[in-house]
Amino acid sequence: MAENEILTRRENGLTTITLNRPETLNALQRQMLEQLRDAVLDAGADADCRAVMLTGAGRAFCAGADLKSFGVDLESPTDRHLNYKTPTLLHDVLGLIMRLEKPVLGAINGPAVGAGFPLAAACDILVASDAAYFALGYLAIGLSPDGSSTFRLPRSIGAHKFLELLYLQDRLTPAQAMDLGLVARVLPAGEFDQGVADIAARLTALPTIAAGIGKNLVLRSFDNPLETHLQSETDGVIRSGGTDDFRAGVHAFVEKRKPAFSGR
Repeated sequence: MAENEILTRRENGLTTITLNRPETLNALQRQMLEQLRDAVLDAGADADCRAVMLTGAGRAFCAGADLKSFGVDLESPTDRHLNYKTPTLLHDVLGLIMRLEKPVLGAINGPAVGAGFPLAAACDILVASDAAYFALGYLAIGLSPDGSSTFRLPRSIGAHKFLELLYLQDRLTPAQAMDLGLVARVLPAGEFDQGVADIAARLTALPTIAAGIGKNLVLRSFDNPLETHLQSETDGVIRSGGTDDFRAGVHAFVEKRKPAFSGR
């Protein structure tokens, strides 16, 4: 297995996960996805991790799947690496990101194409450089979309817009993505690193458990009937109400000061 295809840095409550194949525009292949899966699992198990930031090394966020790594596999139309193993790994990673009970910031430093688009969309809040763009690209190689793109993106940008991007293969600019509600901020490339650091600091200062419960409630709301969802909200209040952060928040409110949350 190649080493350091994923870089992880932990600092001040933030775990930064960097896709690190800049020579391929951070194109995804099996070993990289395995390392990314492990990095997300480690962040979830780390009690000192208050938030996660996902970004790319070099000039791209992620150029999708590394098609060159499929060169031999394409000789066999039933090869399990293309038809099962790699998509399953990708879906495992995306599910872990979306279920992670911590805020996940997508720092979209450059193009997010093919599977890179739903990988970006799996994050909770997206900040994009003005040098970035989003594109699906699947039909250009005769492949149907994957990576939860047909689940997550229609809920974010609408079914008709998704099909427009899929069929016409247009690029979505950061400004257009922000107008659609997919991207929260667009920053000039020269100000990107500082801008995402500022937003990451705001996420690490949150009451982590309550924020994570809120995230999961939002995602489950698409599937739950109202009565089930109201009970889930009640369960969340009971759980978050027993945390140190809830007590700290109430004391700060009564004393008319800003709370200092610990994530516990």
